[in-house]
Amino acid sequence: LGQSAIPVAVYKPTDIGELFGGALFLVLQRFKKLYGPAYLLPTGPTSSFLVLSDPASAKHVLNSYGTYEKGLVREIAEFLFGDGFAVADGEKWKIRRRAVAPSLHKKYLDAMVSRVFANCSQRTSDVLAKLPPQTEVDMEKIFSELTLDVIGRAVFN
Repeated sequence: LGQSAIPVAVYKPTDIGELFGGALFLVLQRFKKLYGPAYLLPTGPTSSFLVLSDPASAKHVLNSYGTYEKGLVREIAEFLFGDGFAVADGEKWKIRRRAVAPSLHKKYLDAMVSRVFANCSQRTSDVLAKLPPQTEVDMEKIFSELTLDVIGRAVFN
């Protein structure tokens, strides 16, 4: 940890509550302003998450399969979801990646965006538009509901 040129985020005890029980995005956004688009978020004395906010950096990591370990994220995801596509490695990942590839095709994604995401987003927008002016809104809750709505429509129609 800290053996590279990538900055290491330093957080206060008050940040921990936000990281694990609050609006995670707000803490990560604040760290991005402090440390830049790539930084290490310590998870223990010798481990950390690499947090990337730059699309080119994220693309590099995703295209460099095998260079970067999934680490703790893999362990947690495997416990929750088994050893599916997102957490598999090696030959198992290659086989599953080929099976998932059609669902990542641009034409399919375009159709899903127009048929599913656009409709769900419009419903969310309509709900927000009906609120009285100056109404305080929990956007994390709204986006969580939107995410579940999109997943439910995409997977279960």
